[in-house]
Amino acid sequence: NFVKQFGDFSKNLELPFNPAIPLLDIYPT
Repeated sequence: NFVKQFGDFSKNLELPFNPAIPLLDIYPT
């Protein structure tokens, strides 16, 4: 789904803070 793809994309950016973490907590995968 989109949320999982966004999470994987954010991980690939190797950001010090991953913006997908709160999103994954809010939206069911």
